[in-house]
Amino acid sequence: MVSNVLMKKGITCILIIAMSFFAIYLIHYMQGFVTYVSIEKLTSPPPCYFNLTEEDISKYPIIGEMIEKIEKENRTYFGKEVSSKKGVEIYEYMLERINETEENCGICFFYKDHYYRFRLGAT
Repeated sequence: MVSNVLMKKGITCILIIAMSFFAIYLIHYMQGFVTYVSIEKLTSPPPCYFNLTEEDISKYPIIGEMIEKIEKENRTYFGKEVSSKKGVEIYEYMLERINETEENCGICFFYKDHYYRFRLGAT
């Protein structure tokens, strides 16, 4: 029982470290690329998620703006171009929040009665 808990915590730590290296990679190698953050409204609950708070929204208002656009325009998806630095900063924050659940299943969250998925992309 204790070894399972330690193993889960170890795996979580390894995943956090790996994702941190990925974020560093994104910062250094995405210079000059167009970076997008996107939010997708999900039709069913994901296997794991965190509860997005007003504090999260105040820290990164772009997330609230995107959710508002989805809801007001009855959309299922909205993406927005951002600087690579800002995109990676938001991605790292959202990654920290989902890692608080000790699960690894994508960056999904619950906010005001709906489930959403956050993504970062570059072209």
